[in-house]
Amino acid sequence: MTSGWCPLSCSYCYIPKSDAMLKIHKEIEEDIKSGEFLRRLKEIYGEELTHLGFWGTEPTLTLPLIEEYIPEILMSFPKLEHIGFSTSLMAYPERIVHFARILLGRNLTLKVQISLDGPAFITDVNRMKGAAAQVPKNLFMILDMLNVLPLGDLKVAFSWKATHSTDNIRGMLSEPKRFDEYSAYFEELNRDFKQRNKQKNVTLQESQSPTLVVPGKYTASDGKAFAEYIREFTKRGKATTYTYRLQRLFTYPEEVHKRRTFSCSGGDSNMGIGQATHICHRTFYYDKDEYIESILSKPDIDNWDVSLFQRGTIDNIRKNYIVKGEPHFTRFQYVMRGYHDFWKFQLEYVKAMMTELALAGQVDPYYLENRKLLDLFALFINVAVACPMESLLNAGSVHLQLVSMLRMFGNGAFQEIVKSTKVK
Repeated sequence: MTSGWCPLSCSYCYIPKSDAMLKIHKEIEEDIKSGEFLRRLKEIYGEELTHLGFWGTEPTLTLPLIEEYIPEILMSFPKLEHIGFSTSLMAYPERIVHFARILLGRNLTLKVQISLDGPAFITDVNRMKGAAAQVPKNLFMILDMLNVLPLGDLKVAFSWKATHSTDNIRGMLSEPKRFDEYSAYFEELNRDFKQRNKQKNVTLQESQSPTLVVPGKYTASDGKAFAEYIREFTKRGKATTYTYRLQRLFTYPEEVHKRRTFSCSGGDSNMGIGQATHICHRTFYYDKDEYIESILSKPDIDNWDVSLFQRGTIDNIRKNYIVKGEPHFTRFQYVMRGYHDFWKFQLEYVKAMMTELALAGQVDPYYLENRKLLDLFALFINVAVACPMESLLNAGSVHLQLVSMLRMFGNGAFQEIVKSTKVK
């Protein structure tokens, strides 16, 4: 479980099918049944918890167990505003309605983020065959059931979460008409939602803007393709999520010193509370020997989420960033405060790396000439796409931004984002 939010909302978390993972899932179920998770939330947050999210594989698998604790959760955290989770919406959609029934009349927002990458030529490849058709079908089934419920003050807010890989990007670029098909797919779903929705308290955030899969293997060539990909969206009047993230820097300049306003709040206002305390949901399985061994024993796994697993890196994360009790928790907070509050080094690191990459022909040499653009690029990378967990996995330090992402945005993509950003 986690309070807060994650701008990456990892959609491809690798969960190997094995007896070990079944064992871990049963342990999680027993932990929920015992109510131990609630004790840990109280210990960390007291009565100050405002956002509660359920993460770790597919939340609909454990919603029935969590329901039993909703009265106690609401009593324990009087400031709670949002309860939410991200779902593939492929399993047990009716459980989401049942969960909403438990919350009827409460002055809360139930946030449901739906992982859907676009038409079948993307979603069915990224996830499973038939998902592009089945996910909307399940959403509309849920909507029809919500239409007849007396929601009272309860709000239910749905949103799309599309995630694209380099294969998706290159596939769309090979047939530009697919950009139109992608937009048309979501526009039709959004229209259908409006027509079928009978509740003013039920909403759908209509953004269809995709985010990148965040590995550590992007090349300069990938970055150039990404620039063209953003350009195709911009030509069609479809600004990407990265345009909105840059726009926020100009809209709320007085908040720039607060990284959580713009980007990852992991280890700050947001922490992952599993059987230990984590930066975020990303490492919920990392303290499980069975999970780690199931990956490290198969080095040929081609999955972005685990392709960079190395035993030394994982040992570092387990020792220093997955903590139980004092004084470890105090040290963890101290380290993460350094990441979130004192990041001049991180800005200078990005600028230094961009200079070296430009000299090596790995990013656009224009960054050598335009230092103002370089300054803005460093700020953007650190507040709009930074992820401490990715930095740990790739570089062994929360403070070092991914060279991979510098290549991805530094070969024309950031210039396209700047062109599409409107500054008042």
